[in-house]
Amino acid sequence: MPKSTTVTVYVIAVGGKFLGDDVGGAEVTIRDVRTREILTSGVTRGDSGPPNLMCVSLTRSQSIIGTVTGTTSTFEVSLSLASPMQIEVTAYGPLAARGSANTVSATSWIYPGKDITAGNGILLEMPGLVCQIISPPTHTVFLGQLPFDVPIVANVAMMCGCPISVKAAGQVCSGDASSQPWLPDDFDASAVISGNSTPVTLSWDAKAGVAGRFTGSLLASCPGTYQVTVYAQQKSTGNTGVDLSSFIVPKPSSPWPAPLPSSV
Repeated sequence: MPKSTTVTVYVIAVGGKFLGDDVGGAEVTIRDVRTREILTSGVTRGDSGPPNLMCVSLTRSQSIIGTVTGTTSTFEVSLSLASPMQIEVTAYGPLAARGSANTVSATSWIYPGKDITAGNGILLEMPGLVCQIISPPTHTVFLGQLPFDVPIVANVAMMCGCPISVKAAGQVCSGDASSQPWLPDDFDASAVISGNSTPVTLSWDAKAGVAGRFTGSLLASCPGTYQVTVYAQQKSTGNTGVDLSSFIVPKPSSPWPAPLPSSV
């Protein structure tokens, strides 16, 4: 006789917090490994976890889920099982930043009537960084007297949306500012522009008024269509994010030819 079996899935950013509603959550799909049948799917719902989640010290055997609240983002489902089954659990996200979204999966055996809810349940770690080019937007046409500076601006964040900042206002953890997670010095960002052998270094902009803003500029001196690739990497984890854009510098308009002299 089939028995109800509850499975709880959490999706957490590598080096960060859980993928919650503020980044659109993560899409979770559970399928039968043998038949590839999709058993269920849905989206994690809830917040990214308590504010001090990144300040908790755990031993290897301790569960990080034991530190969260009932509002932390999760996907929970009850499956009707008549026999043991090996399942594949796949998460895709963050859904509010699909250009930066990644996919991660794991397999697990489940047994009828034996819930997988204790400890970490099924915990999937999502690698990567949210990396979004703000300027120039794709297909921007720059008009002006050459040469001129093309601003390169990118938004970089953890996959949970957590901000990259010095935490000067409102520290995440108690203690000095250097002990805070997601400090700008832990991140490298650069823009590679077609036709230019030297990447443009993007620096964290303390004056931007928002977290995670990395800026730089390219001196455009020739007309053409330029492809822009921005990449960002977190040194301590290897988390990497990439985004693409393009811009156009048209040829200067040619002056109208002088009128021909009129015939007499």
